[in-house]
Amino acid sequence: MKELISQFNNLLFAFNLALANARSRIIRYIFFSVLSNLVIFGFDVYFLAHIMSLLIDGASWDRVLAACLYGAVLVIVRIASSEYAAVMKAGFSRINMEAINRDLYEKSLEHDLSEYHNAKFYDEYSFVLQNGASNVNHSVDIIARIITAVIYLGIFVFEMFRQSVLIITLMIAMIAFNSLINYFSNKKLTNIRYDNNIALQPAIRRKDYFKRLFYLKSYAYDIKNYVIYNRLNEEYVHSVREYEDKLIGGYKKEIGWSFLQNLHSNLFLHILAPVILITAFRYEGINSVSMYWQVSGLLIKLTGLYLFNAHADIMSLSKYISKFKEFINKIVKASVCTSEAQIPSGICVRNLSFSYDSNSDFSLKNINIDIRQGEKIAIVGRNGSGKTTLMNLLLGLYSPTEGEIIINGENISLSRKAFTKNTIGLMCQNFNLYYVSLKDNIKMGDNSYTDDEVMEAAEFAQCGEFLGSLENGIDTTIGKEIDETATELSGGQAQRIAMARILLSKAPVIFMDEPTAAIDPIFERAVTDNLMRKIDGKTTVIITHRLDITRYVDRIYVMENGAVIETGTFNELMGKKSVFSDMYRSQNEVENDEIK
Repeated sequence: MKELISQFNNLLFAFNLALANARSRIIRYIFFSVLSNLVIFGFDVYFLAHIMSLLIDGASWDRVLAACLYGAVLVIVRIASSEYAAVMKAGFSRINMEAINRDLYEKSLEHDLSEYHNAKFYDEYSFVLQNGASNVNHSVDIIARIITAVIYLGIFVFEMFRQSVLIITLMIAMIAFNSLINYFSNKKLTNIRYDNNIALQPAIRRKDYFKRLFYLKSYAYDIKNYVIYNRLNEEYVHSVREYEDKLIGGYKKEIGWSFLQNLHSNLFLHILAPVILITAFRYEGINSVSMYWQVSGLLIKLTGLYLFNAHADIMSLSKYISKFKEFINKIVKASVCTSEAQIPSGICVRNLSFSYDSNSDFSLKNINIDIRQGEKIAIVGRNGSGKTTLMNLLLGLYSPTEGEIIINGENISLSRKAFTKNTIGLMCQNFNLYYVSLKDNIKMGDNSYTDDEVMEAAEFAQCGEFLGSLENGIDTTIGKEIDETATELSGGQAQRIAMARILLSKAPVIFMDEPTAAIDPIFERAVTDNLMRKIDGKTTVIITHRLDITRYVDRIYVMENGAVIETGTFNELMGKKSVFSDMYRSQNEVENDEIK
């Protein structure tokens, strides 16, 4: 009973979710869907029996013609209501799809970034994306069919008073027997199909990954210029076969039960039920063909009555909705974006250590850093030293394994938030440009900036050099994959657009990971000078391999093997033999006396 209550509650949860998104369309869909089904019921059970009675009794053609015209009206009503219901369904299905997926996308943003390294998270996320909205929409169909079934049942109860006790008793017995068989077979099939769907997710993820490699531009250079194509194609073929094998394996698990269910349904409806009904009619001395047609039609409708078979759909829907609710209600480790403005007075890192999971070694070990308000710091080190991981922790995208990060006196690993949307300006190493105008790429959806402010930021980032050559200037759309009239940018040009985002930002805290890595040396000094003027007075964290930018910061932290091994100003570190000074001299190829 507890399980049935839980399943029904999940059905109501999904239905209420659908109503909240598209109430008017759903109510109209249910009404016209029920109307269409009732018209079909009346036509099949009563109208055809009436026509048959008229023909057998030799009724006049005008009576038969009038009855046929009445039947034509029923057909028109049925088609019109069915088509209108279909239009309403298409409307609310789209609205629900957009709303549910938006909720899931927003929920995914709350998850700790470290979870994106976990295949299990992707399987769970893709599962609810594939099945969440479709099952919310399916709940509307279930409710509509239950309403229709209740009305059918009312008609059946009414018919009980018009038939003999024997026929009614036999019909009830046959319906109960058929429903019992369907209950157990549907329950088994539902569990098998759900388990198959869960087991299929890793194969889907692997197949989709290798499929993407052949049409994404970022992989095209390697695939066209190296023999890696053959190797990747082998992996893709293997992933497709793995997917197909699991899919076929799933079908094999359910084919036996599906066969038995179909066999039972056909034997029952086409052999057992007619034989029992004909025998009962003979026993009762009833020789009316139209009466037999009406009763057998009623039995067929009631045998397939959704009220007796809804448990399979409700049970299946409940399983998917439970997963959906589990994902939506999951307590997440980190949440960066809140609406309340907050300016950090400082950032303190105390005894910070981090591991991606319990089976991995520490990527960061016992980090201690102090960043005062308005201070600029640089974090440098060789590849793999832990710089970007540290930045993700400071942003609140990862949660510390040990230690704490304190912002405005609050431990962000406990509050699950770091900064607000309007507090932070961020430039990632692997930044993205989007297939919209260059102006929108700089504004990043914030329409509070004027066109003059956007253009000024672009000029400060040295974008004027290439914007002037574009026909539509800063309004030019990028991305030929979407629009053949669009343009493409070089790596250095793209990074200058990303830099313009930071220069435009009014946020008091700036994080930058390799901000000048792809910019030509001819533009780098000018871009750096402009950047430092624009962010003066802002709390700034810069992660970089290009060490010349460290001349502009207040303090430098040098990392190696996940630990801070040196700290000091540029002059302090260059004035002594240090890892930093060795790195700087090696990179810039200068002598000690030139540095001094």
